[in-house]
Amino acid sequence: MQKSELLKIIASMKKADERLYFPDGDEAAFWRKVRESPMYGDEIAELRAAGQAHRDTPIPELTYSLFTSFAKTGSRLEYERVYFQRRQILNTAVLLSLLEPEQEEHLKLVCEILWSVCGEYTWCLPAHLSETGLMETIDLFSAETGFALSEIRCLLGDRLPSLLQGRVKDEVYMRLLAPYLTSGPYHWEIVAQHGSAVCAGSIGAAALLLVKDKETLTDILMKVESGLERYLQGFGDDGACLVGLDYWNDDFSYFVYYADLLRRRSRGMLDWFQLKKVSSMAKLQQECMLGGKSTAHFSGPQQTGDVFLGLSHYLATEYPDLEAPAVLSTTRYTNDHFSYWAPALRNLVWRRAEEELQEWATLSQYLPDVQHLL
Repeated sequence: MQKSELLKIIASMKKADERLYFPDGDEAAFWRKVRESPMYGDEIAELRAAGQAHRDTPIPELTYSLFTSFAKTGSRLEYERVYFQRRQILNTAVLLSLLEPEQEEHLKLVCEILWSVCGEYTWCLPAHLSETGLMETIDLFSAETGFALSEIRCLLGDRLPSLLQGRVKDEVYMRLLAPYLTSGPYHWEIVAQHGSAVCAGSIGAAALLLVKDKETLTDILMKVESGLERYLQGFGDDGACLVGLDYWNDDFSYFVYYADLLRRRSRGMLDWFQLKKVSSMAKLQQECMLGGKSTAHFSGPQQTGDVFLGLSHYLATEYPDLEAPAVLSTTRYTNDHFSYWAPALRNLVWRRAEEELQEWATLSQYLPDVQHLL
């Protein structure tokens, strides 16, 4: 697509606000349904338990000794344990604030943890950094953090103090959007590898939620669209991901999150879901599940796996030949080691009640490009 064509579409886009996310654009009605429906009972109980645990302990700090532990010892665990714990505190506080807006303590914790995340030395993991170019580095976790903060800012709106709204916007611009436009190309832009769709999709989604200047948004989305085209080139027409379902969950899910926001904001004029290859890629999850939680892992390390329920229901709605999975095969909120915000939200927002107890049907499928029979 030519820049002039994209600029014209962007000029007519829908407003970026909470109405992009909820049925009929009614956020209050959706969260009321979640509170009242037995279907969400387990999720609400898990969220409240996590929220109580976080209220009883202070926000852990990412100290100098933690940050430098990887360079000194080669161990990633010490820093990353705290990093992902902070993300879970953020996710839990925001979801509870949306679920129970009358409870002031939820929003108070949201403000504290948002301010703390904005003040981190870097949103990247130390293991992903070089000794130079810190402020220009973008890894999949810094991109995901920028997307998460942009979306949280959008969903909470004016419930967030203007100081925090402004700081989130400034930090995302400084850490993601500005270097993305001026410091690339990044390695994940050049090759279709793990994290490429997470990075590009997260940056594109953050831009769709934050950037008001039409020229700037056009420049960012031109790069994102090119990067995602390269990501798709890494797949054959059968849509198979050789490294298995765990990487599909990460990469393809963030492709879908971006593509959904893009289609909604563009009023359907920009629609990745119409591509046949995307349809084939969407089917891979169902094809890889061998029964229970056993998966066809190809060259990847995982022999079992969970699914993101919201993503699965979304894809089943988009493609009628797909089926949504049974609830028992889905990822529990507190079992997500990386504490990703986007699937945590969409496991609630995209869930379909009528699919709750369905099992995937037995099928056989040959994937010619990777020469696997499932």
